[in-house]
This record gives sequence, structure tokens and C-alpha cells, in this order.
Amino acid sequence: MKPLITVVMAVFNGAELVRPAIASILQQTLEPFELLVVDDGSTDGSGDVIAEQVAAYPTGEGFSFRLVRHPANLGYGAVTNTGLQCAAGDWITFVDADDTIEPEYLERMLAAGRAHEAELVVPRMRAIDEAGHSTMMRQWMPQELVSTGADAMRRSVRGELVESQHVLIARSLWEQCASRTDNAYSDLIFLLQLFGQCRQVAYLDQSLYNYSIRSGSVTGSLRPSVWDLTRVHDYIRPVIKAVFEPDEAATLNRHFHLQMLWQLLQKAASEPTASQLRADVTSWVRRRIRVSDVVWLAKQRQVALAVSFALAKMSPEMHRKAYEGYTRLKHASA
Repeated sequence: MKPLITVVMAVFNGAELVRPAIASILQQTLEPFELLVVDDGSTDGSGDVIAEQVAAYPTGEGFSFRLVRHPANLGYGAVTNTGLQCAAGDWITFVDADDTIEPEYLERMLAAGRAHEAELVVPRMRAIDEAGHSTMMRQWMPQELVSTGADAMRRSVRGELVESQHVLIARSLWEQCASRTDNAYSDLIFLLQLFGQCRQVAYLDQSLYNYSIRSGSVTGSLRPSVWDLTRVHDYIRPVIKAVFEPDEAATLNRHFHLQMLWQLLQKAASEPTASQLRADVTSWVRRRIRVSDVVWLAKQRQVALAVSFALAKMSPEMHRKAYEGYTRLKHASA
């Protein structure tokens, strides 16, 4: 039976973490669907652990499982491309090996896509850190739960959409795109490329995806790959140019440039241990913050970014303490 959705899971040395993720996928209410696991050169037997867990689970005819192994660790972009090439479903989505999804996640995502005749479905997400703190991730939701691809890109560039591959993509759309393999933030580049090619985007106003933030992940720790953020705009600038008129494209490019600076700044601020890398990233961003940008952001009603940049420009230590206070407050209210 041809699957409606292919769920792609990348795994690299995740044998100790992957079981909850697999269990949540096996409990989906939608049928038929397939789970395609891409073992990205694991040396701890991750792929075998997953295969054993799937084999032990009583599933019906509406589920199929495939395991593809990379001969070496090629990175998330390569895993994405393997998934796009091997998927049998009419739709594809990505679930990380340390995340979980609620049982009705696939069913409701597909229903949203069909209801709005969309090529892409964007859900709300819940972030869970290592201490167990749960926070609803910031996400713009249009009133009608549908938008054009251009509007989704516009919102993403302004930092109003969660930027990840945890979306549902129609085959007709993904066959036009491929992921970068030379950048640690390939998921951000890939998503904006999808928006640029997409006619209609649907939104699921329910947090059925549980996103795990771990210190060892690309997003959860400060590592040298953070410098890849400085190259992301090079890939996005031509996408923006192809979709928008010159004046709006110039404005959106400025937004995106500042969003990338802000992400670098936040990653440095969230690193608890002083290091040369933290100092280098903070210094690099501070040299590129201009007073005119702070004023412009305030006029654009991007107050949080304006305040963050102003504090960092005045004192990195003051900015870091403000960030720590904000994080504590967010956890207390979760």
C-alpha cells in the first residue's frame, strides 16, 4: 500500500536517545505511512537499535519501515537529500531522533494540508530543555490558517516563524528543491527555498511536535559550526530577489541580515562557560551592530532585537545577564 506520508528520521550515534522518538512515531493514528530512517554513519549501532524496536512493535498493514545507511557522517543536508530521493509517500516530514510527536500529529498535519490545498504545512512546536522545562515556541499564525509562500517567507525573514524542517511537504514541492550539504544550518536554507517555490502554506495551530533542546545539538551548544550562520544570507539573498520587488527585497534582506546577527548573539549569550569562541562570536557581532540598525529595528516594531543589540553594543556582560534573566522568567512562566 502506497504511504500517504514518509517520515524521515536522521540518526547519528543516537542509540541512547532514540527510543522515545520511535515509539511516538509508531503510535501515529494516520495510515498508511512509512518511516524512513537515515543512519548517518553511526558507530554505536543506532540503526540496528531502531530496526529492533520497530520489529518488536505490533503494527498493521498501514505502516512500513526502511533503513538507509550512509557510509560516513555526511551531515543533516545530505540526510535530507537522501530522504527526498528515497521517500515513497505523497508527502514528507522530518522528525529528529531526540524529539517526539503526539499520536495525531501526522493525521492533523495532512488534514490541514488537504483542507487548504496547500503544498506545505507549518505546525506550532513545543520546546523542551534538558531540565524538562516546556515552552511554546514563538510562531506567527495567520487568522485563516493559510497564507501564500511569499507571505510565509516574509514572516520567516522577520523572525516571526519557527525555522525548521519539521513541516509537511508535498511531493510536487520538494521535487523542485534540494538541501545544502555545506552548511550546518541547511534546514533554514531549505525551508526558505521551499517558501520561495510554494504557492500555498497551511498552518496547524496545535503544538503536537515536541522539540528537544540538548547541549550537544547544533542549536543547543556553541560550536565552531556557528560560523556557518554568517554564510546563510549568501544562499537566501537570491531567493528573496526572485520572489519580491526590489524595494521590498532590500528591506527583507536587511531584516534577514539582522536576524542572523541576532541568532549569533543569542547563541553566544546562551553559552554558560566563558571561552575564546564565545568571546570571538560576541566581538564579531558587536563590530557589525550599527546605531542606525537599532533605530531602524525599533521603527519596524522589532523592539526585542533593538533592545538586545543596544545592550550588546553597550556591554556584552550586561546583555548576557539580561538574556539569563529572560530565560529564567520564561521557564518560570512555562
